[in-house]
Amino acid sequence: MNVLKIKDFAKVLIVILVVVGFFFILFNIQINTVMGQSSNNNDGDIICNCKGPPYQRYWTPGGCMRNCRGGGLRRSSCGCILSPRMKCNVLNDKVFKQMYMFHIFRGHITREGYPVDSSLLTVASTIINQFYQPFKSTDFHIVFESGERSFWAKIEEPTSRGAKPFLRIHRNLFLMSPAFLVQAIGHEMIHAIQMERGESKTQLHGIQKTTEAFLELEASYWEAGTIYLEYDWKIGPNELIECLSADEMKSVKNILECRKWQVRNWIEIFNDLRPGNLNRLEKWLKQNHWTRHVWLPNHPNWKKLKAGNQPEGCDQ
Repeated sequence: MNVLKIKDFAKVLIVILVVVGFFFILFNIQINTVMGQSSNNNDGDIICNCKGPPYQRYWTPGGCMRNCRGGGLRRSSCGCILSPRMKCNVLNDKVFKQMYMFHIFRGHITREGYPVDSSLLTVASTIINQFYQPFKSTDFHIVFESGERSFWAKIEEPTSRGAKPFLRIHRNLFLMSPAFLVQAIGHEMIHAIQMERGESKTQLHGIQKTTEAFLELEASYWEAGTIYLEYDWKIGPNELIECLSADEMKSVKNILECRKWQVRNWIEIFNDLRPGNLNRLEKWLKQNHWTRHVWLPNHPNWKKLKAGNQPEGCDQ
């Protein structure tokens, strides 16, 4: 009797192991299929796992959430996820992926179609804390804005000593690709670094718009993955530019060309009409950390720069 029971138990155990092994193999095939698709640069990093493999991929969370619907037994267990292997390795940060998926894909949505502000705050804070240390999310007053968009994000200097700067983020930014979201916040972290440097002691009368263009140029160069300083954070030189959609990448490059034109335009104006401003600008360029170490060495004859054709959509 005992022998029969042992044999029966052994048979049941073998069946269980076979079934578990089958599902383990199936799971690995699906995961490997998803990961293998990550090498396709025409596809986004957001996946709908309701149907497949192959799985439908999206650039933006909204595109996935509008179209990703399960059926039958998978109705409650499937949905939008981030790729198991993001194209930009820095985005494979586990904390970021967990917070993003929970609060963007699984969180509450407002009538306007955005995740609620508490979810946006968690995701924005995670991005700062995981990618842009030594900054912490608590270093800023983070607020969210809607309506007509004139910026993705912007940082404002504190109004009094000891106060925190405001980091204003447009809610539409969270509808863009994960890489664009992280990169846009990184742009503002460069402005935070510029605030901390405190090197702009030259009288700015007559050159304020020019110096602002240079500050934007530094951040835009980092975004475009070209000339940069060694910023002391996890991302370092920006690799996220390679993980943007075609439209996002075009937008980043267009903004860089606009900033370059703005700088050249002001230099040409000063040369022709306001030589005193050119002298003040030279003093500022020699004091500013980025222009002194990066821009001036790459532009030894900067006083002779000409504006050239104004890029489309670029304001003075």
